[in-house]
Amino acid sequence: MKKNKFLVIIILFSLLSCSKNNNDIEPTENIPYEYFSYEVLPTSTDQNITNGLSMQFAFITKEPNLRKNKLFIFLPGTAASPEAYKKIIQTAAEYGYYSFGL
Repeated sequence: MKKNKFLVIIILFSLLSCSKNNNDIEPTENIPYEYFSYEVLPTSTDQNITNGLSMQFAFITKEPNLRKNKLFIFLPGTAASPEAYKKIIQTAAEYGYYSFGL
């Protein structure tokens, strides 16, 4: 019984969170496809880091007027690297977010 209640709550939460009038995620008139791109190895920030050594990314739109001054951080799942999700991180930058893949 508890399991069914939990499942219903999760489904309701998922449906309610899919709002169409969230202006935060609407694209601006001209989505910039140019952005500053940065690639950083974790060991360049701390020599003692020994695992999770995949490249990390940061993207920022080149158009200052379109920057939202909001941060988008993408953390890939277990054993995944930000490289596999680079397009998601770039798309966030195109929408004006300071975006990072760690």
